[in-house]
Amino acid sequence: MKMKSFGFTLMELMIVVAILGILAALAYPQYIGYVEKGKRAECRSALLVAAQKMEKFYSNNNRYPVVGAAGLAEARIAANSNDGNPGASCTIAITDSVLPTGTPTPTPASYRLRATATYPDRSCTSFTLNETSTKDAFGPNPVGCWR
Repeated sequence: MKMKSFGFTLMELMIVVAILGILAALAYPQYIGYVEKGKRAECRSALLVAAQKMEKFYSNNNRYPVVGAAGLAEARIAANSNDGNPGASCTIAITDSVLPTGTPTPTPASYRLRATATYPDRSCTSFTLNETSTKDAFGPNPVGCWR
């Protein structure tokens, strides 16, 4: 009488492991791309919210906040994209203001906000936005960063 064996052979298990390895090798780069795209969207959103707060500050004070952390505090802008909580995708900063010449007291008449990524991104490392809504992106491949 012939005995029937149950289970898998080593060859069958190796084929399954190879197939799973191939699928993982194809899926992981796509997954990383989607994660980067989501974090970029969070940075862009935080930058647009910060620009709204800058404009609100301007309408209340007839000037934009000063450069640096003091300006962020003046306009009540969080220093990162997660409202100060850990795990933020980017940091927000007011990088420069242009002072109009010929004014008796220097008041910032413009601003540039910069969101710098706090995660490794293969395309976009930072975004900028100014008072005229001019958007710019920097990084190894910045084309399409604002999309």
